[in-house]
Amino acid sequence: MTLCLGSVLVRFGHLIRLPISVADATVVGMAGDPVLYFNDVADRYDEAAPFFASFARETATALGIGRFAEVLDVGAGRGALAKEALTHGCTEVIAVDAAPRMMQLLARERTRIGTAVMDAQRLAFRDLAFDAVVSAFVIHIVPDPQQVMREMVRVVRSSGLVAVVVPGRADDLPDPWDDPIRPIVNDFRRHFADGHGRHAGGNYADEEALLLEAGLRDVQGVTVEVRLPVSNGEHYWQWLTSHGAGAFTQGLPGTARSEFRRRVTAAVDERPGFCIRRSAAVWCGRRHGR
Repeated sequence: MTLCLGSVLVRFGHLIRLPISVADATVVGMAGDPVLYFNDVADRYDEAAPFFASFARETATALGIGRFAEVLDVGAGRGALAKEALTHGCTEVIAVDAAPRMMQLLARERTRIGTAVMDAQRLAFRDLAFDAVVSAFVIHIVPDPQQVMREMVRVVRSSGLVAVVVPGRADDLPDPWDDPIRPIVNDFRRHFADGHGRHAGGNYADEEALLLEAGLRDVQGVTVEVRLPVSNGEHYWQWLTSHGAGAFTQGLPGTARSEFRRRVTAAVDERPGFCIRRSAAVWCGRRHGR
């Protein structure tokens, strides 16, 4: 079965649960502003430095993703993790995201990945449809992470894998390296009403608790790390503003944004051989059943 949502080609086969119209498909799983933001940065997403591609490689290896035939990637962005699933031998991979431009660009690559614009809180698939359901750098910025988790669990098969990836370490300890940009970011948080500058609709959910509350078994977390060189401060700035962290800079008042850019680029330029170093926690569990 082949469906066409606007300009996005979708391959669902027997997995579809509900008929999808373009109107239905554009209902978002995050608050409106983040979706618009990610739609706007889609053409630059992961282009300045292969940040998500690098994390996807680490995540796919940590999960042993190649053990699973049919995989769903929720909030897939430009498809970094979905592509790794194919590379590792998964035979049917579907990527969904709330940002239409992300899915349009992934579909244009003409990979074997099925694509659709879809609400993470209302996945349009039948129950027990996939061997594994994964979601990287999404669950912490949705307004209702419990509902997203319920949907992920609903569409995974018995004994299937559910996994989410979030910034930070699985043990909640600080990264064991110096990050000269972090103090600058912390200094500029004062410009936000919440004192943080999180995505609109973001949350403070505990991912381990989410998986346990959803009834998953064998829940565990592992930390993965990436290290990416940048050529200078401007290169770092282009990377910073091409993914979710760029929403922080957009939220700053104009004069503060200019000062923030000056301090960030200067901090990088003062350190020849500077590398982006980040960690992420990969949390996973299995649905009960045989």
